[in-house]
Formats: sequence, structure tokens, C-alpha cells
Amino acid sequence: MPPAPDASDSAPTHRDGAPDVDSSPYHPTTERPPHLHDWQLPKEWQWGAHGVFIGQHRHTQQVIDPLGRTLSLVTAPDPAHRDWLTAEARALGNRRHRAIPTTYVYWPRNDLMLRGPGYVRHWIDGWSLATQLRTQGPDTVETSMTRLRSLGSCLVMLHENGETHGALNCEGAWMTRAGEHYLLGWQWALPPAALPPGKQPTLQWVVPAPEWLPAIAARGRWWVPTPATDQFQLGALIVASITGRKWGPDGEEALGALEAHVDVPRSVRDVLRRATATDPDTRFPSVAALLQTLDRAIGGESSLAGLGVRPVTPAHETDPATAAAQQEARLRAATGLDYELMERLGHGASGAVWKARDLALNREVALKALHPEIAQDPRAVSRLRREARLVASLAHPRIVPVLEFAERSGVAYFTMPLTPGGSLADLVATRGPLPLSEVGPELEALLDGVSSAHAAGVVHRDLKPENILLDRSGRWCLADFGIASAPGESGAAGTLAFAAPEQLRGVPQDEGVDRYAIAAVAFFALTGHLPFIAHDPELQLWRQQQGIDWNASWASRVPPPARAWISRALAFNAADRFPTTVALQEAWIETWRSALASEHTSAGEEGRGKDARKGLRDLLKASRKLLPSL
Repeated sequence: MPPAPDASDSAPTHRDGAPDVDSSPYHPTTERPPHLHDWQLPKEWQWGAHGVFIGQHRHTQQVIDPLGRTLSLVTAPDPAHRDWLTAEARALGNRRHRAIPTTYVYWPRNDLMLRGPGYVRHWIDGWSLATQLRTQGPDTVETSMTRLRSLGSCLVMLHENGETHGALNCEGAWMTRAGEHYLLGWQWALPPAALPPGKQPTLQWVVPAPEWLPAIAARGRWWVPTPATDQFQLGALIVASITGRKWGPDGEEALGALEAHVDVPRSVRDVLRRATATDPDTRFPSVAALLQTLDRAIGGESSLAGLGVRPVTPAHETDPATAAAQQEARLRAATGLDYELMERLGHGASGAVWKARDLALNREVALKALHPEIAQDPRAVSRLRREARLVASLAHPRIVPVLEFAERSGVAYFTMPLTPGGSLADLVATRGPLPLSEVGPELEALLDGVSSAHAAGVVHRDLKPENILLDRSGRWCLADFGIASAPGESGAAGTLAFAAPEQLRGVPQDEGVDRYAIAAVAFFALTGHLPFIAHDPELQLWRQQQGIDWNASWASRVPPPARAWISRALAFNAADRFPTTVALQEAWIETWRSALASEHTSAGEEGRGKDARKGLRDLLKASRKLLPSL
């Protein structure tokens, strides 16, 4: 594995000044170059040991911030390029994509503080594709496809904003030790007016598009980047990644090696040949269209086998860490055009939920995806699709909606608005039992959502605190309709602690199972305890039949009116419970509001009683003071 971080390890070291141009645009430095000699970093910042000249126009130096993070300080050795550097820093500060090293800090020139101009970004601990080809040979086809999706989605974002990159080649495509892909060369991805007059990249930085060749031959100004030339450069870069052959004058040698590569199916070869077509009009109409065609090309199981991509090893056949890494890599490859995965929020046996950024709308969402090995089962995909359609049919402010459902590259997922407040289970774990004044109105509103689902013929069947999410305002919202059904279906389902007796028995069920579960949720929210605690269905059924022990210390936290409502809603026999969800909701409204009104009345009477007793005590004290004088 190439060892040098953020630099090519094949170039000579230069201690002073910018190097002459040779075969690589990266030139490591072991000391600070002259233009940084007078710099003073802010308090608690430190200089790192490594630096790199990036061509003749940029230098990046390791710095360590007060948090101990190793970062990259990017500067321009030539003072005449300060405005150019500032434009680059500003552009990177406003671009959000995982393949772009975003600007963290910008320091303008300050002669008093002895620093600037320069900007700080992520230090890329990895190697360029050029170094990979020189030292290790070609990438695997799977890695090349991941690179294509990652860098391609970055270009889609640029093109949709009316921008281009213009300088893609093997030197600017980087991969970290963690398998993350980055694109460099951002000093060129600017409007022409932001570049110094007459400045254009050298051929070290670009794969020359065919439409540029006449101007190159005439020694004129050849560099005119467009979305079509970006597409060509991306295709040529991926061909090199797969074959180990850099793009030559006509590309025939590299394309010949691609044709001879036995692990690349014909459909993928056709995609890359079209992307690198000599005539720009023959290429894909956009990079987005290229990636969509690629999805169709590698989406099937047979195509994946042709790519040499083996299905993810089932979790029971590998260690959890390896399985999680495999699942994440496949998911990132499948969703990279549209979403940036930021953080895994939770996972189960069949899938996981991620915090993700919608790249098109620049918003954070929750992304629920099946594990890749589960997604190979058509029945599992059908269930996920069914869940998405069910939720999409329910329009209610207390039901978390579905934004999109998609199947790409063997991965099925859908997205929902992000609920940053966590779940009701998290809230109770953090704060303990909640007061009736808080539970009352939230449960009332949640029941309205449940009633709406029932009116649409949908039974949730797994209502529990973990499936009640809190939005940005702290409102309770119902999620996870994964085992929802139509009334009358049977079978054991749900979560033991919140399942109605008929669910545990596996007999036909109706909306009553949701009414039962929401009463159990109310008990949990008010007490911090489950209404019945058992570890198997038989014992749970027995305890449900015995009813709640209201003499338990935690049960005493429930106000008496709410006890009556919970007892009826959790009755063992369905016939003894509330007959409809509307009736359950109406009874709850009357219960919690009257209980609070009673508390306020009692508090007022107690307050008046305290005032009267205090007045009597004051009168007696005054009388005792007066007695000696009588």
C-alpha cells in the first residue's frame, strides 16, 4: 500500500522553493517552504512534519489544530495568486460533497498577525490513483465502480450548479485508507474570471479531451472545460483504474485493455466507451445519465457476478465489524449519486437506518435500507416496498412520511424526514417518567394519527416507544410500519412487551392490537416501566390476564383517572376494551384533561388552606406578643 499521506511518493523531495515540473505534480517537502517562513499560526496551533507542492501554484502543509486534528493548510507560493487562492477557498467552503475537501478555516493576509492568505481543509491520509497504478497496479473492478459513482456524483452536483471541474486525471483522484474517495485539482474548478489571465492547467493535471487536441497542436489556448469534457475525463480515469493503462493520444490502448478484461461485463464496457467517445454529442447527455445507465448495467445479480463482485458474506459467516463494513460499502456505492451517508442511527437483523444528506436538496434525511444480503431476497424487498407505499398513503402530521423509495445496484432503501429528537424510549431513558401534562397532549395527537391509519385500513402491529420518534419540536410521531397489515390478518408479530394477547396467540387481529399497544406506551411514558414484564409469550399472557399491579411503587405515579383508562385499554379480553380508536382517543382526552384540572383545583385549595393556616399562626403570634401588655 502506498505510504505517503496527501502526496505522491515517487517524486523527489524539495527543501526550498517550488519544484520544476516533472512526471508528477506532487512534490513532498520536509521543511516549510520560503513563503511560509514568516507565518505565525494562531495560539495552540502547531506545524506538522509534512508538506507537498501541488504543481507550481499550490502548497499544502500539515498543521495541527487545538483539538489535535491533523489538517492541511493550502497556500499559494506566488503572492500574485492570492485572489485566485481566495476564490478557491470560498468555492470549497460552499461545496458540500464527501468527495470534496471542504474549507474549514480561511485566513486572509494579515501582516500584523504574520499569516495568510491560506485555507485549512481535511488532510487526506491516502494516495492518488496514479500512485496506486505505479506501485500496486490496477484497482479491482468493484473499487473502480465505487470510484466512478463517488466522483461522478460530485460532478453531477457541480454541473447542476452551472460549474465544471475541468482537471480530472489519475493524479487528482485519491482514496484513503478507509476507502473514501476524494477529488483534487479544485484550483481549476472556478469561473474563468477567477483565474489569473492566461492561466490553464498543464497536461499533468488533465486528460485532454478530443475536442481540445486541435488547439493543443496549434499551441493555442486549448483548455475550455465543459460538462462533456468532465464526463470524458471521468471515463478515461475509470478505464485507467480498471486496466492500469493511462489514457494515450487516442485511448485505443486503454480501451483495448478494457475489452480484454474478463471481469468487466459488456454493459459496463459500453458505458465507459460511450463516456469516452471522440464526438461529444455521442457521449451521455449528462454525468447523471451516465450513472443511471451504470445502475441499470450493474443492478442485476448476474452483472454483479460478471464484475467479480461477490455477494456480501452473511453476518453469521463473518465477524460483526467486517459485516458492517461490507454493508456500508455496498450502501455507499448504491446511494452515492443522491445521498451522502453521515452516521448510522440504528440497525437490526434485516437493515439499518442512517442519517444522510440529500445532495440535490441539501437537507438531512433518515435513510432506511435493507442489508445487501437481505436485499437479495425478493420477498424482503417486496416488504420494504410495501412499507414505503403504506406510509406514503398516510398523510398525517403525526406519521413520519416517506420521501423516496429506490432500488439501486442490489440495494433497496427509502428516505424519511430526519427526527433529531430520538425516540420516546430515548426520552424516558434520559429523563425518567414523564408528567401527565406532557404525555396527555402528545398521546392525544398520536392517537389522532393512529386513528387516521385505521381509517385507511392500516394496522401498525408494532407500536412501541422505539417506533415513536420526536421531531425538531419534540412532537411524538409514529414510524416503522414494517409489519403493518390490513385488519383480519393473523400470525405472531410485534414486540413482546407491547403485543396484545391476540398477537401472542397468533389469531386474527384488527385495530385493537394498536389500541392495546398505545395504552402500554402510555403506562411506560408515565412510569418508566413496562406494564407486564416477561421473557416468553406464555408468561406474558399469564401476566396480562392478571392485570396491572397498581400497588407497585412505580404504578402509583399514574393518576387515578388515567389508571382506569389504562386498565380498560389493557383488558385481557378484547371485548372488554374500548371498541374503536376514536372511543379510545375521546376517553383519553377526557381522562388527562380532567386529571390535570383536578390537580390544579387541589393545588388551588391546598394553597388557600396554607394561606388560612398561615394567617391563623400569624394571629396567634401577634396575640402572644400583646398579652403581657394587657
